[in-house]
Amino acid sequence: MLKFSLMPMLGKGGWIAFAIAALVFFSGCSIPSVSAESRIFLPLSLEYLGAQTLPKSDGAGISLGQITDVVYDRGRDRIYATLGDSPSPRVVSLKLALDPNLESPTPIQAITPESVTSLDSPSNTRQTAAGLALGSQTLWVTRQSPLAATPISAFNLPQGEFQQSLPLPKRLRPPEDADPEAVSDLSTGLKAVTLDPEGQRLFTATEQPLLTSASEPPMAAEPYSHFFHYWIGEPEPYLLAEHLYPLGVPSSQMSRLVALTTLDSGGHFLSLEQYRDAQGMDHAQIFQLATGDATDVSAYDPVPFSAVVPIRKQPLIELSAPEIPVSSELGMTLGPYLPDGSRSLLISAHPSTTANITQLLLLRLFSQSSKSLI
Repeated sequence: MLKFSLMPMLGKGGWIAFAIAALVFFSGCSIPSVSAESRIFLPLSLEYLGAQTLPKSDGAGISLGQITDVVYDRGRDRIYATLGDSPSPRVVSLKLALDPNLESPTPIQAITPESVTSLDSPSNTRQTAAGLALGSQTLWVTRQSPLAATPISAFNLPQGEFQQSLPLPKRLRPPEDADPEAVSDLSTGLKAVTLDPEGQRLFTATEQPLLTSASEPPMAAEPYSHFFHYWIGEPEPYLLAEHLYPLGVPSSQMSRLVALTTLDSGGHFLSLEQYRDAQGMDHAQIFQLATGDATDVSAYDPVPFSAVVPIRKQPLIELSAPEIPVSSELGMTLGPYLPDGSRSLLISAHPSTTANITQLLLLRLFSQSSKSLI
């Protein structure tokens, strides 16, 4: 048998030199370190581009000043917007025209209202439109207040006929004999709602902590919103999971989770929070969310807060008045692709709490490495 050894060829000193050279070579080929945050979140950035004011009415006398949420229909290249000025929910269809080069001071050239659809609520149900999500020929609408046992309803398009409702977990529902006014004072409703890209899962969350829930942590602890994950495909809808969303911005007096937008099928979202600082100034902040390792608390009553892993958040951009209108109701949706290949993000907002005006804010969503397609 042929035996081969480097030792006689290199000698003692040569062997040491060879070992040092090998160590240097392999250390130079080591795998680059990756931060924990980069493994959890997508490498995203947001850039504010500008805003445009909507017409005050649709031309037929219906006011467009109280829009509460928006959702983009990529197939029809239209925006649906909920009108929150009526006990019966209504949705308006809007056509958006962007500056092809995004070089003008107002990159949104025009917003044209086209049609208004009234949504038929179930009998004896007060259904003020709040949040809005779009499925296949279906609009999902959330109720903001009071917190009802079935705060999420589906309506077909284009007729607007009621199809079904999704219930809250039983432990979070108000008592059947509860005074509606008392429930409204002690509870919070649902505003934010979004669907996954396949349209089989719905995600929604309470605006603020559920003060009527005995399982809430002490007020001194970090407040949590309840984030619900529903299956809405066949054979029938049901609650898949419930997570805790850490709600609140440092030094804020009031914080609300007002909008959610799905980024992918892997548990990444954008959230929009609105808050007021100690000086009374209105602010809004957009976060990226990662739900992959968040604890499912749907089976707990009460929730063991000290043992729960909440949804992870990463701040992306802050929108502050008076430079950017963030007063009153806010809505958010991924919009059309921009000329440079990046994705737009649209936010409906109101420049003040008194003016009956809605503005549409345009942002660019892109990868931090390059302004590529998201």
